[in-house]
Amino acid sequence: MTNLRLLSITTKQSVLTLTEFVNLNHLKCLVFQYCKNMKFVFSGEQQLTSIETLCLYSCGSLESLPLHIFPKLQSLVIADCKMLNLSLNNESPVKKLMMKHLFVNDIPGLLTLPGWICAAENLETLTIYDLSNLQTFPECMTTMTHLKRLVIRGCPQLLSLPSGIHHLTALEELYIDGCPELCRKCQPQSGEYWPMIAHIKRVIIEDENYVELLELLISFERLTNSVI
Repeated sequence: MTNLRLLSITTKQSVLTLTEFVNLNHLKCLVFQYCKNMKFVFSGEQQLTSIETLCLYSCGSLESLPLHIFPKLQSLVIADCKMLNLSLNNESPVKKLMMKHLFVNDIPGLLTLPGWICAAENLETLTIYDLSNLQTFPECMTTMTHLKRLVIRGCPQLLSLPSGIHHLTALEELYIDGCPELCRKCQPQSGEYWPMIAHIKRVIIEDENYVELLELLISFERLTNSVI
């Protein structure tokens, strides 16, 4: 199956070996879902250079994610992987990422976004959703000069925006909901953060009826159709 472009996996294994995948030279989208025993995505140091989209969904035992294995990754979706420690880099530091889209959902242990996010200088879309204990953003987020959309929903412990958000001149849309204190600080005209975000074309604070909220959920159908 050397021409395979999309592969969705559900397995009872705790770890997969890279040798089973390295010959899939045309594989663009790799999906792991409901892999409840999987602790590590792969073992080995080889790279999967064709993967552009990686989705991890309901992998409750997953502990770490070796991003260095996916040097051409553009879209990363992580949802309901409660044990995942995004700060781990598996002893292979990430120097630069090609990533343009990042979606992170439901990781209770996440207190701050991982430092490797700063290696994704070309990131265009960042969506964080239902991170119940998230408290801060990394200071280096001000280097993300290509960021166009920032969506923050269901992060009640988050009290502040990225420092220097006013330097993100490409930012066109900011959506915040389910973050009581942060929403208060970002209210148009009256909020203390408003002067820092007033330049953004579209600012939406606490709007449950926001139609484009559906885009937060990034369906697997939409992602997979793009690579078939």
